[in-house]
Amino acid sequence: MKPTVRLHRSNYYPHQWDFLTSKKPINGLIAGYGAGKTYAFLHKTLYNHVTKTTNDGYSNGWIIYPTYDLAKELFVEPFQKMLNKLGISNHFNYGNSRLSTACGIIKVYQLQRPQRIIGAELTYIGFDEFDISSYRYCEVAFNKALGRMRDCENPEIFICTTPEGMKYTYTLMVEKADDNKFLVRGKTKDNVYLPKSYLKLLEENY
Repeated sequence: MKPTVRLHRSNYYPHQWDFLTSKKPINGLIAGYGAGKTYAFLHKTLYNHVTKTTNDGYSNGWIIYPTYDLAKELFVEPFQKMLNKLGISNHFNYGNSRLSTACGIIKVYQLQRPQRIIGAELTYIGFDEFDISSYRYCEVAFNKALGRMRDCENPEIFICTTPEGMKYTYTLMVEKADDNKFLVRGKTKDNVYLPKSYLKLLEENY
């Protein structure tokens, strides 16, 4: 039996909840250090992995990071821990960077080589720490992703990143904003669990 996933508003900050529950086909979360972007990204991926399925009942998604090292640190290991906690059997093949569960498949790519981002029709795609990479790499990768969003009735592209200036996320979600896109902004101070010394250090340096 395939698992079910329910989101509970009390488990998230307002900006995380708005990002997670948006019904738009393209969603973005821009937030400061420590504001819970990775947490939101993992939960967004989990929800889409379980719910956004093809006609045969399985999901097919891409997760894209600036580098494989970041993907393994911020996504693969934490996501597997989340799956294990929920009792969802999973396997990550390090040879082809593919994670498999009873719900479907997640392929992990890196933005450093966007020309290698190839594949079939997809049900969702997530970009994390998007604007760390160059404007051109982000543009190429996003356009490749957009062309694959046709394997279910409600496919989704979602983006998380820290504010890195007027880079590709700004072009995509602000300058080219339209009815298909939804952008959420979060602040470091929204995370009430951060040490005050950490907040003070950020304020003094930025």
